[in-house]
Amino acid sequence: MFVRREWLRQRLDEGLSLEEIGRLTARHPSTVGYWLRHHGLVAAGSARYSARGPLAREVLQQMVEDRLTLREMAERSDRSISTVRYWLKCWGIARATAAPRAPADPATAPRIALMSCTRHGTTEFVL
Repeated sequence: MFVRREWLRQRLDEGLSLEEIGRLTARHPSTVGYWLRHHGLVAAGSARYSARGPLAREVLQQMVEDRLTLREMAERSDRSISTVRYWLKCWGIARATAAPRAPADPATAPRIALMSCTRHGTTEFVL
């Protein structure tokens, strides 16, 4: 079965994914992808999922020097934390480790402290 260009373009204009077009034609999504390449068409949302290339070494180095967290680096570079970690390793850039916290002295420390947690927001910590 071969799909005509016009029919395929109409399905893409409707916003159908390769999987949905595959279901309509009883073919695997990779076959639909082959048809798209054959006809010179581009799937909807393909730019979103295409590779964005490496993170520049200088940019990563500067973010490390600014002591940004992995999460902050990911947000600034519009990449995932895993991608940032991958490129840090590839470029051999070491991040500074966090300074160890001095244990609180129970005699002088407040019993309840409001602190910021990256996962839960402002939270009560009880000593």
